Amino acid sequence: MDITIKKQQDYIIEQLKIEKEKIEPYLSKSFKEFIWFQPQSGRFLFDDGYIRYEIIEPLILNGTLIFMNYTKHQGELMLQYGLK
Repeated sequence: MDITIKKQQDYIIEQLKIEKEKIEPYLSKSFKEFIWFQPQSGRFLFDDGYIRYEIIEPLILNGTLIFMNYTKHQGELMLQYGLK
């Protein structure tokens, strides 16, 4: 595995954990708590920035990120992935 990909994966996981811990259970979820898949473009988004497929795919395949929902984000339906 490319060391750059590993560093980016570690950063994303750490940021997701931080956001998840900040949010109280009774409050609505933050968009930063999730990775979004934009079907129209075929791209993944994190914190409203595009993330390379090579970074996210292994995290989905190994179960670190799991499918959470199919919901609206930025006015369009997107697949939502979060930490297990």
